[in-house]
Amino acid sequence: MTSFVYLNPTTEVMSLPPFLQESPDPEDRIRQAVSAVSNARNIVVVCGAGISVGAGIPDFRSRNGIFSTTAKELGSGKRLFESSVFRSTALTSKFCRAMASLSSLCDVAEPTAFHHLLRTIDKNGHLLRVYTQNVDTLEEKAGLSFGTLGIPVSKSCHLSTANRSLTRSTIGRCVPLHGTLQQMRCDLCAHLYPIREHIESLAMGVRPHCPNCVSIAEVRRSNQQRPRAIGLLQPAIVLYDETHQEGDVIAEIVAQDLPLGVSSDLERCSGADLLLVVGTSLQVPGTKRLVRQFSKALRSRSTDSDGMSQPCESPPLHSIFLNLGFPTPPSEWKGVFDIWIQGDVQDFA
Repeated sequence: MTSFVYLNPTTEVMSLPPFLQESPDPEDRIRQAVSAVSNARNIVVVCGAGISVGAGIPDFRSRNGIFSTTAKELGSGKRLFESSVFRSTALTSKFCRAMASLSSLCDVAEPTAFHHLLRTIDKNGHLLRVYTQNVDTLEEKAGLSFGTLGIPVSKSCHLSTANRSLTRSTIGRCVPLHGTLQQMRCDLCAHLYPIREHIESLAMGVRPHCPNCVSIAEVRRSNQQRPRAIGLLQPAIVLYDETHQEGDVIAEIVAQDLPLGVSSDLERCSGADLLLVVGTSLQVPGTKRLVRQFSKALRSRSTDSDGMSQPCESPPLHSIFLNLGFPTPPSEWKGVFDIWIQGDVQDFA
């Protein structure tokens, strides 16, 4: 059973699936949620566009989101973010211009109250990881170490993704699940470049040539060697049906962050002890799997530590969902969350 509370008591009551049970004392239940966040030692956060809307960055799936606005032209807004977009010159041009515009919004946007809350939890030593679906890097602006290397995105440019090594000390506090709009990636050699160096080309609807590939081609030409292909740059975000360049690395990070069970000293248990899912409709398959994976592991460890104790009116919270709407279809999320707090993430922060 998942308990349910309105963050704003004046919110209109909605139809709830049977497994969502409205709390008889919502204020007390919200206090318990705040207490759970305050007392957890290793919090894992999975967040989406809802935490950045307050910064002026549009989400994707709401009535006024990016999908809705682009659907007027394309019939389906999702088409602009599928890997097949580059098969069409017209769609490629629209995609590039849209990414230039979105990148400009991200550049001037400032972190929201929720971003600053994440940084506060981090400074207190209780934030294990943030897995963000957002490409705006506002988590980094708020002060979190960022990326699988844990270094500023701007300093990770001009690198090949094949030349990266992962250790526990190099993992960023915030791991981008869908890439970022701070970088451009070559579709041939995978070198990364700051998007600001190529924003004019994008704004004109053109994918620029990869400087690394061009340099290699010039050397080969001067040495009278056979010419080789020159790659094109594209924003380093993960499109639908596209293989994530760092998918294996992220999987390794997740494996390190998962709860490992109960030791004789509960304070020394490794991995997450609280899952906070915030500002996301949970429609992306990879993110859905990630959330279920952490929820299942936390529930398993809770059962191991609590034994077969009798249920109480307000059991401890191990997984919290904070969002304006509940993910659909609701039946897929039965038993995943201990509580759904319906409301604006900024109000919660």
